[in-house]
Amino acid sequence: MKNKINIKGQDYTVEELTTILENAKKTNPMDEVYAYHNTTEEEFNNLYKNIPNKIKAFAQESLIVDFYNKGWTPNWNDNTEKKWYPYFNMKDFSLYFCSSPFSSTSPASLVFKSEKLCIEAVEKYFDVFKVSRTTV
Repeated sequence: MKNKINIKGQDYTVEELTTILENAKKTNPMDEVYAYHNTTEEEFNNLYKNIPNKIKAFAQESLIVDFYNKGWTPNWNDNTEKKWYPYFNMKDFSLYFCSSPFSSTSPASLVFKSEKLCIEAVEKYFDVFKVSRTTV
């Protein structure tokens, strides 16, 4: 009998977990973002092939925000509507906090509808945010 590993009430063999991990490595989280925007990674890369990485990452970040907001756009005339933007500790590049800006401290295309969405996106697409914010 093979040894099983129980994770949250589900038993897995080592082979099953290895397969799950290998498949996860093959999946690019940006694929769902590109699909939402009716494009592919290849089409995006062709469009940005002669563009600096920081600009390409900024464009990816904008696509990510649109993907998470699902059509919501901020109303800058409504001071009661919170808009969330990630701030990073640049010393070790970690998420410092998500804040609700009330001024032009953040681009309109990069604000999230909720703090939860902001944190989730940064955690999932951390590498894109890092390139966008740290590449000179």
